[in-house]
Amino acid sequence: SSDKSEPEKSATIGTPLKVGDVEFTVNGISSATNVGGQYGANSQGVFLLVDVTVTNLGKEAITTDSSLFKLLVEDMEFEADSTATMYAGADASANFFLEQVNPTLSLTGTVVFDVSQSVINSSDLMLQVQTGAWGTETGNIKLK
Repeated sequence: SSDKSEPEKSATIGTPLKVGDVEFTVNGISSATNVGGQYGANSQGVFLLVDVTVTNLGKEAITTDSSLFKLLVEDMEFEADSTATMYAGADASANFFLEQVNPTLSLTGTVVFDVSQSVINSSDLMLQVQTGAWGTETGNIKLK
Protein backbone atom coordinates (compact mmCIF):
# COMPACT_ATOMS: atom_id res chain seq x y z
CA SER A 1 0.00 0.00 0.00
CA SER A 2 1.20 3.51 -0.71
CA ASP A 3 1.76 6.07 2.00
CA LYS A 4 -0.50 9.06 1.36
CA SER A 5 0.99 11.30 4.07
CA GLU A 6 2.79 13.44 1.49
CA PRO A 7 0.51 15.52 -0.73
CA GLU A 8 0.49 14.55 -4.39
CA LYS A 9 2.90 16.71 -6.33
CA SER A 10 1.55 18.24 -9.50
CA ALA A 11 2.31 20.95 -12.03
CA THR A 12 1.29 22.14 -15.50
CA ILE A 13 3.17 22.67 -18.79
CA GLY A 14 5.98 25.17 -18.28
CA THR A 15 5.97 24.84 -14.49
CA PRO A 16 8.89 22.96 -12.87
CA LEU A 17 7.94 20.05 -10.61
CA LYS A 18 10.45 18.95 -7.96
CA VAL A 19 10.28 15.24 -7.16
CA GLY A 20 13.01 14.15 -4.75
CA ASP A 21 16.30 15.58 -6.02
CA VAL A 22 15.05 15.93 -9.60
CA GLU A 23 13.16 18.76 -11.23
CA PHE A 24 10.94 17.95 -14.23
CA THR A 25 9.58 20.60 -16.61
CA VAL A 26 7.30 19.76 -19.53
CA ASN A 27 8.11 22.35 -22.21
CA GLY A 28 5.34 21.32 -24.59
CA ILE A 29 3.57 18.46 -26.37
CA SER A 30 2.99 17.59 -30.00
CA SER A 31 1.86 14.59 -32.02
CA ALA A 32 3.14 12.73 -35.06
CA THR A 33 2.71 9.39 -36.80
CA ASN A 34 6.45 8.95 -37.47
CA VAL A 35 9.64 9.83 -35.63
CA GLY A 36 13.11 9.49 -37.05
CA GLY A 37 12.07 9.63 -40.70
CA GLN A 38 12.20 6.82 -43.27
CA TYR A 39 14.18 4.42 -41.07
CA GLY A 40 12.56 5.58 -37.84
CA ALA A 41 9.43 4.37 -36.10
CA ASN A 42 5.79 4.57 -37.19
CA SER A 43 3.01 4.71 -34.64
CA GLN A 44 0.27 2.12 -34.27
CA GLY A 45 -2.01 4.98 -33.22
CA VAL A 46 -0.56 8.45 -32.83
CA PHE A 47 2.73 9.36 -31.17
CA LEU A 48 2.36 11.84 -28.34
CA LEU A 49 5.71 13.62 -28.05
CA VAL A 50 6.38 15.21 -24.70
CA ASP A 51 9.29 17.67 -24.57
CA VAL A 52 10.75 17.44 -21.05
CA THR A 53 13.67 19.01 -19.20
CA VAL A 54 15.13 17.00 -16.32
CA THR A 55 17.37 18.89 -13.87
CA ASN A 56 19.50 17.07 -11.31
CA LEU A 57 19.29 18.94 -7.99
CA GLY A 58 21.03 16.15 -6.08
CA LYS A 59 24.64 15.47 -5.15
CA GLU A 60 25.21 12.44 -7.43
CA ALA A 61 24.69 11.68 -11.12
CA ILE A 62 21.30 10.28 -12.09
CA THR A 63 20.42 8.10 -15.04
CA THR A 64 17.40 9.17 -17.05
CA ASP A 65 15.39 6.69 -19.04
CA SER A 66 12.00 6.70 -20.72
CA SER A 67 10.83 4.34 -17.95
CA LEU A 68 10.79 7.36 -15.58
CA PHE A 69 7.69 8.58 -17.43
CA LYS A 70 4.16 7.22 -17.69
CA LEU A 71 1.11 8.71 -19.35
CA LEU A 72 -2.04 8.64 -17.23
CA VAL A 73 -5.49 9.09 -18.74
CA GLU A 74 -8.53 8.47 -16.55
CA ASP A 75 -7.84 4.99 -15.11
CA MET A 76 -5.41 3.93 -17.85
CA GLU A 77 -1.62 3.91 -17.67
CA PHE A 78 0.62 4.05 -20.75
CA GLU A 79 4.32 3.15 -20.93
CA ALA A 80 6.68 5.23 -23.04
CA ASP A 81 7.71 3.73 -26.39
CA SER A 82 11.45 3.36 -25.81
CA THR A 83 12.24 2.68 -29.50
CA ALA A 84 10.32 5.73 -30.70
CA THR A 85 11.85 7.77 -27.86
CA MET A 86 15.32 6.84 -29.16
CA TYR A 87 14.38 7.87 -32.72
CA ALA A 88 12.90 11.14 -31.43
CA GLY A 89 16.14 11.69 -29.53
CA ALA A 90 18.09 11.42 -32.76
CA ASP A 91 16.17 14.49 -33.95
CA ALA A 92 16.61 16.33 -30.66
CA SER A 93 19.65 17.50 -28.72
CA ALA A 94 19.40 14.56 -26.31
CA ASN A 95 17.38 11.46 -25.67
CA PHE A 96 16.15 9.72 -22.56
CA PHE A 97 17.79 6.37 -23.04
CA LEU A 98 20.09 5.65 -20.08
CA GLU A 99 21.55 9.16 -20.23
CA GLN A 100 23.65 10.34 -17.27
CA VAL A 101 22.89 13.76 -15.79
CA ASN A 102 25.45 15.14 -13.32
CA PRO A 103 24.47 17.35 -10.37
CA THR A 104 23.36 20.90 -11.30
CA LEU A 105 22.97 19.93 -14.98
CA SER A 106 19.83 19.61 -17.09
CA LEU A 107 18.88 17.37 -20.00
CA THR A 108 16.10 18.24 -22.42
CA GLY A 109 14.62 15.58 -24.65
CA THR A 110 11.47 14.00 -25.98
CA VAL A 111 9.55 11.11 -24.45
CA VAL A 112 7.23 9.34 -26.90
CA PHE A 113 4.00 7.47 -26.19
CA ASP A 114 2.08 5.48 -28.84
CA VAL A 115 -1.61 6.10 -28.10
CA SER A 116 -4.97 6.53 -29.81
CA GLN A 117 -6.24 9.95 -30.88
CA SER A 118 -8.95 9.73 -28.21
CA VAL A 119 -6.23 9.54 -25.55
CA ILE A 120 -4.53 12.65 -26.96
CA ASN A 121 -7.90 14.44 -27.06
CA SER A 122 -8.64 13.62 -23.42
CA SER A 123 -8.75 16.59 -21.07
CA ASP A 124 -7.44 14.26 -18.35
CA LEU A 125 -3.97 13.83 -19.88
CA MET A 126 -1.23 13.59 -17.21
CA LEU A 127 2.47 12.79 -17.37
CA GLN A 128 3.60 10.87 -14.31
CA VAL A 129 7.26 11.41 -13.47
CA GLN A 130 9.22 9.35 -10.99
CA THR A 131 12.53 9.29 -9.25
CA GLY A 132 14.20 7.34 -6.48
CA ALA A 133 15.72 3.88 -6.66
CA TRP A 134 12.47 2.14 -7.57
CA GLY A 135 10.38 5.08 -8.65
CA THR A 136 9.47 5.62 -5.01
CA GLU A 137 8.70 9.31 -5.48
CA THR A 138 6.23 10.41 -8.12
CA GLY A 139 4.53 13.55 -9.35
CA ASN A 140 2.06 14.42 -12.10
CA ILE A 141 2.23 17.11 -14.76
CA LYS A 142 -1.07 18.05 -16.41
CA LEU A 143 -0.63 18.10 -20.20
CA LYS A 144 -3.91 19.87 -21.07
